[in-house]
Amino acid sequence: MLLDTKFGDVWVKDLTELVVFHDVPGEVTYLQEGHFVGMDGFSCPNTVPEFIDRYPDYARAYAYKLMHSLRGIQYDMETFDDVASELLLHLINLSPGRKQYKEGKRSYIECFDPIRQHGAKKGQFFNYINMVLRNRFSGYVYDKLTGDPALNGFQLEWSDSEDPTTSHQESSQVITVTQVGVNPEKSMICQMDAQTILKRVIGLVQPEDRVTVEKVLRAAMLYDKNTEIALALGMKKEEVGRTLKKVRKICEEEEVFA
Repeated sequence: MLLDTKFGDVWVKDLTELVVFHDVPGEVTYLQEGHFVGMDGFSCPNTVPEFIDRYPDYARAYAYKLMHSLRGIQYDMETFDDVASELLLHLINLSPGRKQYKEGKRSYIECFDPIRQHGAKKGQFFNYINMVLRNRFSGYVYDKLTGDPALNGFQLEWSDSEDPTTSHQESSQVITVTQVGVNPEKSMICQMDAQTILKRVIGLVQPEDRVTVEKVLRAAMLYDKNTEIALALGMKKEEVGRTLKKVRKICEEEEVFA
């Protein structure tokens, strides 16, 4: 076994002596002392202490990457530290409601499944870690941060209330919505509470569609393109497009932003 002290990677030089865990054409996963080892020789961390010891700044660095990807967002170091801490806590603390928790696992590190991820190479392991962090970031940012998202025909801008009578602790987020229509003269701007707009839109769709619509709308507030939304949610790009088109049609018919 070889430890890369610069990046924290652990590599196995000789794979021939390892036990084969999963073998499919073009992809073999090995097992060594409880660690999954990919075809490239990468040994995946299997506990929280090991992951933090090898990659102490990974969650924080990825939080910066996610924050930086949001268009037009302004934040201070305190906000960034809150996001980074939230992502790390999510990664190392599995929700008691998940099936894996009942199996004795307590973190997403332990939940890594090379069969579902199609292998255990370094890129496949960190693709899984990034997915976990990105999914939590999507929901957390919607609830806690401000940004400048685009919603398939609607420009959305979040900001804190500027009411001078409202204290900092009591300040509420408002959302400026500009409907971009075919005729520019029909564009309109209104302000409303960020939670209210989401609930109102979701309340207009069919009950069986509400879970999907909510996920797509949250992701649409973070990413520009349908392909990015689809990747973040594990959906097909066409399905994302149909969902957003349906939402826009309902909003126009019901004059949600009038």
